[in-house]
Amino acid sequence: MIYFITSLLSLLTIILCERLWREPLFNLSVDWMKSQPADSQLTGWTVYSEFGGGTIDAAILAMMFPWVGIRSSTVYFAIAVSCKVFVFSVGKMLYMEPRPFWTDLNIPVHELKCS
Repeated sequence: MIYFITSLLSLLTIILCERLWREPLFNLSVDWMKSQPADSQLTGWTVYSEFGGGTIDAAILAMMFPWVGIRSSTVYFAIAVSCKVFVFSVGKMLYMEPRPFWTDLNIPVHELKCS
């Protein structure tokens, strides 16, 4: 019962914080992005994109699967990763808030290149 109450309070806290602080935090992030040089954002986002969660999850799965003793754990981990990706994707579609660099043309955005 205590876990249910704790989970419910955590969920309510997240919802209240999101409702109360969405606009001020969004404006703060826009101001911060404007103050940063474009090169620093490029480096930060490149590192995040290259070594994001998907790459790390795939590497863990690749290291876990060869061991026969933990193969069932690997399957559960793969299911958990799939659920995480699904929840993130659906959450992004439902939330549908614009990114800061979409709303303000003064934020430096780097050029995307495909190799």
